[in-house]
Amino acid sequence: MNVDQNLENIIKGCKKNNPADQERLYKLFYNYGLTICSRYAYNREEAGEIFNDAFVKIFRNIEKFEFKGPFKNWIQPIFVHCAIDHYRKFYERKGPPPVALDTAGNVGVPTEIISKMDYHSLLEMIRSLPPVYGVVFNLAMVEGYKHSEIAEMLNISEGTSKSNLSRAKSKMKALITAQNLVTE
Repeated sequence: MNVDQNLENIIKGCKKNNPADQERLYKLFYNYGLTICSRYAYNREEAGEIFNDAFVKIFRNIEKFEFKGPFKNWIQPIFVHCAIDHYRKFYERKGPPPVALDTAGNVGVPTEIISKMDYHSLLEMIRSLPPVYGVVFNLAMVEGYKHSEIAEMLNISEGTSKSNLSRAKSKMKALITAQNLVTE
């Protein structure tokens, strides 16, 4: 039995609420999902909470998966949306006020530097950003969402999304510079 057929059988079992198949699916996508959740969380415990919330939604909605594309493509947005829900619940009101677009400098982080960075160092830098900046940075730079999509997800304007991304990039560049990873 190949991997795709095995996964299909596990998913079919999950659709029948088979606990053994639910456990298999959970374990099979644990690292994948936790990696996504970790990008939005400020510690491992918080990432685990987001991950578990996402898997509850996955199990509740698995009937909707129709085997028309990769399962990873179906669950990835669930992890991201659970992270956004977590952000809204715990950080939205605590984050810094939105910065006006006209005052935000567009300071980029060199892609070649980020691509050479250790994953955990980058993750810690993102976690050190104010929550609203970290979420926008992840959605735009890591997940590849457009500002219009980010604005809709976070219930902010596109201008605020662009501004927050600009500020996040500026702070990331300062952090990278402080670690002597980039020369001015």
